[in-house]
Amino acid sequence: MLRLTPTAKLVINYMAIRHLVDGATYVTFKELVERLGISERRLRALMQELRQAGLVEAYINPSRGRALLYRLAFNNFNFDSPIVEPGLYYIDLPPNAKIPGDLTLRTFSIIRASKLLLYTPVFANRKSLFTLTKCTCTIKPYSEEALAEARAVADSQGVATVVFSSEVDRVEINGANLISSAGVKIYKA
Repeated sequence: MLRLTPTAKLVINYMAIRHLVDGATYVTFKELVERLGISERRLRALMQELRQAGLVEAYINPSRGRALLYRLAFNNFNFDSPIVEPGLYYIDLPPNAKIPGDLTLRTFSIIRASKLLLYTPVFANRKSLFTLTKCTCTIKPYSEEALAEARAVADSQGVATVVFSSEVDRVEINGANLISSAGVKIYKA
């Protein structure tokens, strides 16, 4: 497994955000220097390391002479197998949350790993948006029967998720432990 330095992680994360959020297919060397505050010498060496590791691809920009354009080599990243422990997860979102925009990376991973996703009525008109997380799970409205099914999935070493809003919904999460409160609260039973 490749171990990245904190600076390399910063560059990779910046490039991913620029691609996924802003739709930028590439970044320039100048942009990375200016936006990340990394010295040109350090960045040049780092980009060479990332290219050799197969994480970044470089292309010559014909409109700028010999300037290089950099993009992530997504085919060398493992996005389809998020590492999520089996269990029943409760994801507490604000009722006006934008899906998938307001989801954290951890929330994405949990939803993508789920075999069953339950949603409460506050999210009923946005249920199709959960597929934007590339969730291939069964998506159902929250009910006592569906919750029993979710518990069965978790008991059989699978991942099940309940998406709710504590501001509006009455979902009992007795015995579940808070595992993340960064942006979105996540509980695991």
